[in-house]
Amino acid sequence: MYIKNVVLYIEKEHVAAFIAATKENQAHSQQEPGIVSFEFFQHEDDETRFLLHEKYRTREATADHMQTEHYQKWITQVRPWFLQPVDRTLYKSV
Repeated sequence: MYIKNVVLYIEKEHVAAFIAATKENQAHSQQEPGIVSFEFFQHEDDETRFLLHEKYRTREATADHMQTEHYQKWITQVRPWFLQPVDRTLYKSV
């Protein structure tokens, strides 16, 4: 089992559109056979800070996800709104 935590900071004027796009990506991602869960959070005190908490069955599934049509659509749409580089951290079960 693998967990990927992704922290993103989004330009304030694009927060609503980012939420909508990410919820659409989340819905498609949850249908992938390699994904156990795909959770989406907004920071309580900073509306521009978000966390994606993704649980995968295998390491390969983490890479497969980033090749899907829905992920490519999402990243193309939201990347221009990033305030800073994305912080991705991958954990494996022990």
